[in-house]
Amino acid sequence: PKFETRKLAREIRIVYASTGITSSTTEVVGDVRAKRDQDPEWYNALEAKYMAIYDKAEKAFATETDTLPQTLGTLALENHAVLKDLGVSCKELDDLCDVAMKS
Repeated sequence: PKFETRKLAREIRIVYASTGITSSTTEVVGDVRAKRDQDPEWYNALEAKYMAIYDKAEKAFATETDTLPQTLGTLALENHAVLKDLGVSCKELDDLCDVAMKS
């Protein structure tokens, strides 16, 4: 993966939370691979959704100032929906997202 540091036009606050639940990455990747192999069209559709979210985020970082936090929040929730569809979320993580939406 490639990581980049970005200088934003203004400071924003980002809150990170963890469920505290751990699992085997190897196992999860294997499960996703099996689903992809079983239904490539389904997987490709999810990948396309993910890439669209990524592209929107890239554009937001480049062009937005005042609305950036709201846009990133919306895109994070869209991304979480993709992760749920992919089967790599859990009830606890879904609950964290629900709480974040209510605050």
